[in-house]
Amino acid sequence: MTRSTSSNGQATVQQSLPGAGRRAGLYGQSSRHAMLSALGAVAMASAGLMAPGLAMAADVVTTDTTAPTNPPNDRHVTTNSAAPVAAIVAAGDTVSGNGLALTNTGAGGVLVINDGTITVDAGQAPTAGGTAALNLTGSGGSILYAGDGDVINSGVGNGLQVSQGGAGAVTVQATGAIVATTGEGVVVRDVAASTGLSVTTGAVTALTGGQDGIDVQSFSTTGNVVVVANGDLAAGNAGVVAAIFPAGGVGDISVTTNGAI
Repeated sequence: MTRSTSSNGQATVQQSLPGAGRRAGLYGQSSRHAMLSALGAVAMASAGLMAPGLAMAADVVTTDTTAPTNPPNDRHVTTNSAAPVAAIVAAGDTVSGNGLALTNTGAGGVLVINDGTITVDAGQAPTAGGTAALNLTGSGGSILYAGDGDVINSGVGNGLQVSQGGAGAVTVQATGAIVATTGEGVVVRDVAASTGLSVTTGAVTALTGGQDGIDVQSFSTTGNVVVVANGDLAAGNAGVVAAIFPAGGVGDISVTTNGAI
Protein backbone atom coordinates (compact mmCIF):
# COMPACT_ATOMS: atom_id res chain seq x y z
CA MET A 1 0.00 0.00 0.00
CA THR A 2 1.17 3.52 -0.71
CA ARG A 3 -0.15 6.89 0.37
CA SER A 4 -1.14 9.52 -2.16
CA THR A 5 -3.04 12.80 -2.17
CA SER A 6 -5.99 13.32 -4.49
CA SER A 7 -6.80 16.58 -6.25
CA ASN A 8 -9.16 17.55 -3.43
CA GLY A 9 -6.37 17.20 -0.88
CA GLN A 10 -7.61 13.98 0.69
CA ALA A 11 -4.87 11.67 1.93
CA THR A 12 -5.55 8.14 0.73
CA VAL A 13 -4.22 4.61 1.12
CA GLN A 14 -3.87 2.88 -2.22
CA GLN A 15 -2.97 -0.69 -3.10
CA SER A 16 -1.57 -1.27 -6.57
CA LEU A 17 -4.11 -3.27 -8.57
CA PRO A 18 -4.37 -4.67 -12.07
CA GLY A 19 -6.44 -2.41 -14.31
CA ALA A 20 -9.59 -4.52 -14.12
CA GLY A 21 -9.43 -4.76 -10.33
CA ARG A 22 -8.93 -1.02 -9.95
CA ARG A 23 -11.88 -0.28 -12.24
CA ALA A 24 -14.09 -2.68 -10.31
CA GLY A 25 -13.22 -0.88 -7.09
CA LEU A 26 -13.88 2.54 -8.56
CA TYR A 27 -17.24 1.46 -9.97
CA GLY A 28 -18.35 0.70 -6.42
CA GLN A 29 -17.62 4.16 -5.06
CA SER A 30 -21.09 5.61 -5.63
CA SER A 31 -22.72 2.92 -3.49
CA ARG A 32 -20.05 3.41 -0.83
CA HIS A 33 -20.70 7.15 -0.70
CA ALA A 34 -24.39 6.33 -0.25
CA MET A 35 -23.45 4.05 2.65
CA LEU A 36 -21.36 6.80 4.20
CA SER A 37 -24.37 9.11 4.05
CA ALA A 38 -26.55 6.51 5.71
CA LEU A 39 -23.99 5.99 8.47
CA GLY A 40 -24.07 9.60 9.54
CA ALA A 41 -23.19 12.43 7.21
CA VAL A 42 -23.50 14.92 10.05
CA ALA A 43 -20.58 13.33 11.90
CA MET A 44 -18.43 13.20 8.78
CA ALA A 45 -19.25 16.31 6.79
CA SER A 46 -17.26 18.68 9.01
CA ALA A 47 -14.10 16.70 8.26
CA GLY A 48 -14.79 16.57 4.53
CA LEU A 49 -15.15 12.80 4.50
CA MET A 50 -17.82 12.94 1.80
CA ALA A 51 -15.26 14.10 -0.76
CA PRO A 52 -14.53 11.79 -3.72
CA GLY A 53 -11.23 10.01 -4.25
CA LEU A 54 -11.34 7.21 -1.68
CA ALA A 55 -8.77 4.58 -2.61
CA MET A 56 -8.94 0.80 -2.51
CA ALA A 57 -6.95 -1.58 -0.35
CA ALA A 58 -7.21 -4.88 -2.25
CA ASP A 59 -5.75 -8.36 -1.71
CA VAL A 60 -2.41 -7.88 0.01
CA VAL A 61 -0.27 -9.74 2.56
CA THR A 62 1.14 -7.08 4.86
CA THR A 63 4.46 -6.99 6.68
CA ASP A 64 4.97 -5.49 10.13
CA THR A 65 6.46 -2.30 8.72
CA THR A 66 5.61 1.37 8.26
CA ALA A 67 5.34 2.80 4.74
CA PRO A 68 7.38 3.34 2.68
CA THR A 69 9.59 0.56 4.07
CA ASN A 70 8.09 -2.27 2.00
CA PRO A 71 5.50 -0.89 -0.44
CA PRO A 72 2.85 -1.98 -1.19
CA ASN A 73 2.89 -4.45 1.70
CA ASP A 74 3.49 -2.16 4.70
CA ARG A 75 0.95 -2.73 7.46
CA HIS A 76 1.17 0.83 8.77
CA VAL A 77 0.46 3.99 6.78
CA THR A 78 0.92 7.30 8.57
CA THR A 79 0.41 10.89 7.49
CA ASN A 80 0.09 14.37 8.94
CA SER A 81 -2.87 15.81 7.10
CA ALA A 82 -5.81 18.17 7.51
CA ALA A 83 -7.74 15.74 5.30
CA PRO A 84 -8.65 12.19 6.34
CA VAL A 85 -6.42 9.23 5.63
CA ALA A 86 -8.79 6.68 4.11
CA ALA A 87 -8.90 3.07 2.95
CA ILE A 88 -11.55 0.76 1.51
CA VAL A 89 -11.39 -3.03 1.52
CA ALA A 90 -13.92 -4.19 -1.04
CA ALA A 91 -16.14 -7.26 -0.71
CA GLY A 92 -14.14 -10.38 -1.50
CA ASP A 93 -10.78 -8.71 -0.87
CA THR A 94 -8.44 -9.61 1.99
CA VAL A 95 -5.74 -7.77 3.89
CA SER A 96 -3.84 -10.54 5.68
CA GLY A 97 -0.43 -11.25 7.17
CA ASN A 98 -0.08 -8.48 9.75
CA GLY A 99 -3.37 -6.63 9.28
CA LEU A 100 -3.67 -2.89 8.73
CA ALA A 101 -2.94 0.29 10.70
CA LEU A 102 -3.69 3.89 9.72
CA THR A 103 -2.42 6.93 11.60
CA ASN A 104 -3.14 10.61 11.01
CA THR A 105 -1.10 12.92 13.25
CA GLY A 106 -2.89 15.90 11.72
CA ALA A 107 -6.45 17.02 12.40
CA GLY A 108 -8.06 15.35 9.37
CA GLY A 109 -9.18 12.10 10.96
CA VAL A 110 -9.28 8.53 9.65
CA LEU A 111 -11.83 6.64 7.52
CA VAL A 112 -11.99 2.89 6.81
CA ILE A 113 -14.76 1.05 4.97
CA ASN A 114 -14.28 -2.72 5.22
CA ASP A 115 -16.54 -5.05 3.27
CA GLY A 116 -13.86 -7.73 2.94
CA THR A 117 -11.56 -9.26 5.56
CA ILE A 118 -8.73 -7.72 7.58
CA THR A 119 -6.72 -10.29 9.48
CA VAL A 120 -3.55 -10.96 11.43
CA ASP A 121 -2.43 -14.49 10.65
CA ALA A 122 -1.69 -17.06 13.35
CA GLY A 123 1.84 -16.69 14.70
CA GLN A 124 2.09 -12.98 13.89
CA ALA A 125 2.44 -10.23 16.53
CA PRO A 126 2.43 -6.88 14.72
CA THR A 127 3.60 -3.67 16.39
CA ALA A 128 3.79 -1.08 13.58
CA GLY A 129 1.01 1.44 14.22
CA GLY A 130 -0.37 -0.69 17.07
CA THR A 131 -0.96 -4.36 17.78
CA ALA A 132 -4.57 -4.90 16.66
CA ALA A 133 -5.65 -6.51 13.40
CA LEU A 134 -7.01 -3.06 12.49
CA ASN A 135 -5.55 -0.05 14.30
CA LEU A 136 -6.92 3.46 13.68
CA THR A 137 -5.19 6.41 15.34
CA GLY A 138 -6.13 10.06 14.96
CA SER A 139 -5.16 13.38 16.49
CA GLY A 140 -8.42 15.18 15.79
CA GLY A 141 -11.20 15.13 13.22
CA SER A 142 -13.67 12.28 12.84
CA ILE A 143 -12.53 8.67 12.99
CA LEU A 144 -14.93 6.27 11.24
CA TYR A 145 -14.87 2.52 10.78
CA ALA A 146 -17.79 0.93 8.94
CA GLY A 147 -18.72 -2.05 6.80
CA ASP A 148 -19.94 -5.61 6.55
CA GLY A 149 -16.46 -7.14 6.58
CA ASP A 150 -14.68 -9.16 9.24
CA VAL A 151 -11.73 -8.15 11.43
CA ILE A 152 -9.86 -11.17 12.79
CA ASN A 153 -6.69 -11.35 14.87
CA SER A 154 -5.52 -14.96 14.91
CA GLY A 155 -2.12 -13.85 16.20
CA VAL A 156 -1.25 -11.63 19.18
CA GLY A 157 -3.25 -8.47 19.85
CA ASN A 158 -6.74 -7.00 19.78
CA GLY A 159 -9.25 -7.20 16.95
CA LEU A 160 -10.19 -3.55 16.30
CA GLN A 161 -8.52 -0.71 18.19
CA VAL A 162 -9.38 2.98 17.73
CA SER A 163 -7.57 5.83 19.48
CA GLN A 164 -8.75 9.44 19.23
CA GLY A 165 -6.07 11.83 20.44
CA GLY A 166 -7.73 15.16 19.73
CA ALA A 167 -10.95 17.10 19.19
CA GLY A 168 -13.30 14.84 17.27
CA ALA A 169 -15.63 11.88 17.55
CA VAL A 170 -15.20 8.15 16.97
CA THR A 171 -17.88 6.19 15.11
CA VAL A 172 -17.77 2.42 14.66
CA GLN A 173 -20.55 0.90 12.52
CA ALA A 174 -19.53 -2.73 12.11
CA THR A 175 -21.83 -5.55 11.05
CA GLY A 176 -19.18 -8.19 10.32
CA ALA A 177 -17.52 -10.43 12.89
CA ILE A 178 -14.69 -9.10 15.07
CA VAL A 179 -12.47 -11.79 16.59
CA ALA A 180 -9.34 -11.72 18.76
CA THR A 181 -7.70 -15.01 19.67
CA THR A 182 -5.52 -13.59 22.47
CA GLY A 183 -6.64 -9.99 22.98
CA GLU A 184 -9.77 -7.87 23.31
CA GLY A 185 -12.35 -7.69 20.56
CA VAL A 186 -12.97 -3.93 20.25
CA VAL A 187 -11.03 -1.26 22.14
CA VAL A 188 -11.84 2.46 21.82
CA ARG A 189 -10.18 5.35 23.67
CA ASP A 190 -10.24 9.15 23.51
CA VAL A 191 -8.96 12.24 25.36
CA ALA A 192 -10.44 15.20 27.23
CA ALA A 193 -10.97 17.28 24.08
CA SER A 194 -12.80 14.52 22.21
CA THR A 195 -16.49 14.82 21.42
CA GLY A 196 -18.01 11.36 21.79
CA LEU A 197 -17.69 7.63 21.15
CA SER A 198 -20.35 5.63 19.28
CA VAL A 199 -19.71 1.91 18.78
CA THR A 200 -22.11 -0.47 17.01
CA THR A 201 -21.01 -4.04 16.34
CA GLY A 202 -22.16 -7.42 15.16
CA ALA A 203 -20.75 -10.54 16.81
CA VAL A 204 -17.56 -10.05 18.84
CA THR A 205 -15.38 -12.88 20.16
CA ALA A 206 -12.48 -12.53 22.62
CA LEU A 207 -12.37 -15.74 24.64
CA THR A 208 -8.95 -15.53 26.30
CA GLY A 209 -9.21 -15.13 30.07
CA GLY A 210 -9.29 -11.52 31.25
CA GLN A 211 -10.14 -10.12 27.82
CA ASP A 212 -13.28 -8.05 27.13
CA GLY A 213 -15.50 -8.27 24.09
CA ILE A 214 -16.09 -4.51 23.74
CA ASP A 215 -14.06 -2.05 25.83
CA VAL A 216 -15.00 1.62 25.33
CA GLN A 217 -13.47 4.11 27.76
CA SER A 218 -13.79 7.87 27.39
CA PHE A 219 -11.74 10.63 28.98
CA SER A 220 -13.81 13.36 27.32
CA THR A 221 -15.28 16.08 29.51
CA THR A 222 -18.31 16.56 27.23
CA GLY A 223 -18.81 13.53 24.98
CA ASN A 224 -21.29 10.67 25.26
CA VAL A 225 -20.50 6.95 25.09
CA VAL A 226 -22.95 4.83 23.09
CA VAL A 227 -22.47 1.07 22.62
CA VAL A 228 -24.85 -1.15 20.64
CA ALA A 229 -24.02 -4.85 20.22
CA ASN A 230 -26.29 -6.38 17.58
CA GLY A 231 -24.58 -9.77 17.64
CA ASP A 232 -23.54 -12.29 20.27
CA LEU A 233 -20.66 -11.35 22.57
CA ALA A 234 -18.28 -14.11 23.70
CA ALA A 235 -15.54 -12.93 26.06
CA GLY A 236 -13.11 -14.24 28.64
CA ASN A 237 -14.01 -11.34 30.92
CA ALA A 238 -16.75 -8.72 30.41
CA GLY A 239 -18.95 -8.70 27.34
CA VAL A 240 -19.10 -4.88 27.38
CA VAL A 241 -17.15 -2.24 29.28
CA ALA A 242 -18.37 1.35 28.84
CA ALA A 243 -17.04 4.17 31.00
CA ILE A 244 -16.51 7.94 31.23
CA PHE A 245 -13.67 8.77 33.61
CA PRO A 246 -13.52 12.55 34.25
CA ALA A 247 -15.32 13.28 37.52
CA GLY A 248 -16.69 16.46 35.96
CA GLY A 249 -17.69 14.83 32.68
CA VAL A 250 -21.20 15.77 31.52
CA GLY A 251 -21.67 13.01 28.93
CA ASP A 252 -24.07 10.08 29.17
CA ILE A 253 -23.45 6.34 28.79
CA SER A 254 -25.85 4.11 26.85
CA VAL A 255 -25.35 0.36 26.33
CA THR A 256 -27.69 -1.89 24.33
CA THR A 257 -27.10 -5.60 23.73
CA ASN A 258 -29.32 -7.36 21.21
CA GLY A 259 -27.55 -10.71 21.27
CA ALA A 260 -26.37 -13.26 23.80
CA ILE A 261 -23.51 -12.52 26.20
